Amino acid sequence: MPFILLYGNSEDELVRRLKDVEQGSLSSDEIVGSGPYKAAITFKKKSDAVGKIAELVHSIINKQEVLKLNEGIFYTSRSYGDKQLAFLFSGQGSQHKSMLKKFSEEEKFQETFRALNEYSKTKHKACLESLIYDNEDQRSINETQWTQPALAIVCVSLYQLLLSKGLKPEAFAGHSFGELVALYASATYDEKTLLDLSFERGRLMSEANKIAPGAMLLTRILSGATS
Repeated sequence: MPFILLYGNSEDELVRRLKDVEQGSLSSDEIVGSGPYKAAITFKKKSDAVGKIAELVHSIINKQEVLKLNEGIFYTSRSYGDKQLAFLFSGQGSQHKSMLKKFSEEEKFQETFRALNEYSKTKHKACLESLIYDNEDQRSINETQWTQPALAIVCVSLYQLLLSKGLKPEAFAGHSFGELVALYASATYDEKTLLDLSFERGRLMSEANKIAPGAMLLTRILSGATS
């Protein structure tokens, strides 16, 4: 889902940036600015964003914080003092063609992505840039041998971008494959090792599925049923 995360050094600056979004001078999937004032919205299309922007502007002017995560609206002027920040990395199922494409225009994201893609082409004979962003590429990003390295390269690139924006996480966690990225972020190994592990893990899981196909099962247990 498209999103925009805005920072500002004052309420007025944040309001100006929100109006830039409304007028179309900022596109979706962007992180803009720096400072203690923070606002974020998610939206399916521009018309959905108009009401959210209006609500954020009203809240900022009236110095009211907003936390409506289920509606895709967030605003705060707090720095959170000594409270810690944690990063949670997603697993398979979050991938899609052209994922995080907007970030490819960010210098730090681009720098990290290109370096890892070159490593992938040299070490694993695989161009991940083509896999993710080229619609003519016949490989499926939903096949696990490609999904895992694809997630690895975009997660590392986004992580490095967020660090360059001044975010300082104190803890890391991941869901399934995301655990490998969390270990990288916690300095257990470097980004090239993460990519190597991603290719190998994806290959082994793909081969295992051919021998004994499996699936995930989600069940609901009513309160008291296990007592």
